[in-house]
Amino acid sequence: MKILVVFTGGTIGSTTRDGWISTDKSAKYTLIENYKQKRSDSIDFYTAEPYYSLSENLCAKNLNLLLYCIADAVKQDYDGIIITHGTDSLHFSAAAVYHAFGSAKVPIVFVSANYPLEDARSNGNANFEGAVEFIKSDINSGVYISYK
Repeated sequence: MKILVVFTGGTIGSTTRDGWISTDKSAKYTLIENYKQKRSDSIDFYTAEPYYSLSENLCAKNLNLLLYCIADAVKQDYDGIIITHGTDSLHFSAAAVYHAFGSAKVPIVFVSANYPLEDARSNGNANFEGAVEFIKSDINSGVYISYK
């Protein structure tokens, strides 16, 4: 199984330093590493990063970059696409991706987190696991949000 993970930033791709949450590109692969440590299934994860920022800073340029990335991805041989995103503007991006790719032949699932992954209260890993399990369930198409 091949899954593309599209990193865009947000709390799910951030760390806390000196009491501030900010995006941290070194933290983005933590989701995939944590998943592989818990699961032994044979999933090949591929990655893309059209932009990387907190979602409250989302602008039209970012949204266009995401749409171009997904347009390229749906032409590939992926079984599903997971988009990591911040919660503040998740609904805007999910709606745009749905309108552009709601009938794509692969499921597209957004995931986010209420706290950075390093925080024990974070639901980011559970949301990512839920997205992977959803894609494994062989849903053919649509745009979804995995959030616990």
